[in-house]
Amino acid sequence: MGYLQNLQLRRKWQTEKPNLKEGDVIMLRDKDVARGQWPLGVITETIPSRDGLVRTVLVRVMKDGKPSIYKRPISEVVRLVD
Repeated sequence: MGYLQNLQLRRKWQTEKPNLKEGDVIMLRDKDVARGQWPLGVITETIPSRDGLVRTVLVRVMKDGKPSIYKRPISEVVRLVD
């Protein structure tokens, strides 16, 4: 690797983050809604891929007073509490 490439470090995928797990509190990311209005939810089930990492989750969200379950990739959820 050359000198110039070493000046700018790429942080993406350099450190492993813990997998999402059942009971984690999350927000469902929605590009059409302001961030402050993203719905809160709780992960009810994790779906791991072949490599053992969680890639998809089932999320329970209260909508209009009734619970709804959504299946979302982890790129569409934001963990709130570690």
